[in-house]
Amino acid sequence: MNNGSNHKEPRWLLFLYIIAICVPLFYNLDAKVMRIWDEARLAVSAYEMQENGNCLVVHYDESPDMWSVKPPLMIWAQVLSIKILGYSEFATRFPSALAAFFCCLFLPWFSGKVWRSYLPGMLAGIVLVSMHGYIGDHGMRTGDYDSMLVLFTTMLCGYYFLYIEYGKQKYLYLTFISVTLAILTKGIAGLLMGPALLLYTLYRKKLWSLLVNPHFYCGLLIVLILGIGYYPLREVYNPGYIEAVFQNELGGRYNQALEGHGWPWHFYLKGMAGQRTEPWFLILPVAFLFGVWKSEKLLCNVYFFCMLIIVFYLLVISAGATKLFWYDLPAYPFISIVIGGAMHRLAAWFTRKNKAGSTVYTLKKYGLLGALLAFPYITIAFWVKNSAEVYWEVEFYRIEYYLRDVAEKRRPQRFDFIAYEGYSAQITFYKNRMKEAGLDADYIDWKELHAGDRVLAAENGVRTFIETHYTYKTIDNWYNVWVYEITGRTAEDSTSEEENGP
Repeated sequence: MNNGSNHKEPRWLLFLYIIAICVPLFYNLDAKVMRIWDEARLAVSAYEMQENGNCLVVHYDESPDMWSVKPPLMIWAQVLSIKILGYSEFATRFPSALAAFFCCLFLPWFSGKVWRSYLPGMLAGIVLVSMHGYIGDHGMRTGDYDSMLVLFTTMLCGYYFLYIEYGKQKYLYLTFISVTLAILTKGIAGLLMGPALLLYTLYRKKLWSLLVNPHFYCGLLIVLILGIGYYPLREVYNPGYIEAVFQNELGGRYNQALEGHGWPWHFYLKGMAGQRTEPWFLILPVAFLFGVWKSEKLLCNVYFFCMLIIVFYLLVISAGATKLFWYDLPAYPFISIVIGGAMHRLAAWFTRKNKAGSTVYTLKKYGLLGALLAFPYITIAFWVKNSAEVYWEVEFYRIEYYLRDVAEKRRPQRFDFIAYEGYSAQITFYKNRMKEAGLDADYIDWKELHAGDRVLAAENGVRTFIETHYTYKTIDNWYNVWVYEITGRTAEDSTSEEENGP
């Protein structure tokens, strides 16, 4: 049974496909406030890069960033987006959403080369954007590294498959260019598809022909100079950078659980079998078997190639000591390709007795595919439409919502200082947004306040200290965010200060 197809899909289908992928990727992209940790840190670094003009050394808090030591391709994209769109949540997230959009366009292009039809890739794209893990936090709708990484790892694997199958040198060069861009996005993570690609090369008995191909070494040179070469270049201008990379990205993160992110070996399998890919990962084995059953050799190869990538990529990241839920994202496009190909074949079988192009054929084919995709896609579309924070997130990000209102001048600024304890990149993002709006506020040590200080605070410990040690007037209050005007110290605190002396 051959499930290839030589006819072109109707233009209206491509138009609907583009609309369908744009809704989950771009709609309400700025609804949520800036997320703590990576997203906020990248946004602050992008702002500082725009301000200081240093495109080589990433800065955070006006110093070289030695904690997040990834290369700067994603931050470069954010800087460009900020210059065009202004400093906002949308601008810092737009490169991620755009990368996902291009990934969803790559899938039909790839299927056109293999299936001789764009439809399997379109189905794969709809499956992909209907995965909650793909578009959720740290996915394609937040300003993290991972969306751009997924684009380039998908491209490098797709191009490499086409090179192995067709032997065209342009695909080999496109593979190495994609590897270079993946490295410049997220360092060592851009190389984690390597074991699966090596195994597929051995399976296809193409290793020797690859090793004696001079274009292979030209491609390696591209990676070494433009990708790996970033590291020693930055070391010249930022001494100690390579040591920080080894401690954070190479031995340290993989060999020991950093920051409390040590989980059992089945952490990723459990997540993917649950809400992150629901329901697609659970039907993956059936889709694979149905896809390869009596299929032509090329299609069997692409199904096997995708499963090889999924399995070995998950083995690599599961063997690492540090496990974070978004590390599994590069496997998602290959899950979607297998399922999209199986759906394409199911539609071919369902319409086998109907004349291609007839009204009955069209209604049966697209009616079946629409029915299979409708519920997961509509679920995601509603999630995006109603993408306001759940109650505990509003509580966690209450300062950020308040500051966003101030920055967008929906609320008057009634404070001069911010009292905040702990990691504060997401607060700094809104301080920068206020600065762009002509407003100003700075952090302050809440243990050293003086009469006349107008201070914003929300954390319970900070508020308790202020209310215990100072006399004050309440200027504003919103959802447990308070603005105090300090009038003096409490009598008890003043007495204690006098007894302790200077």
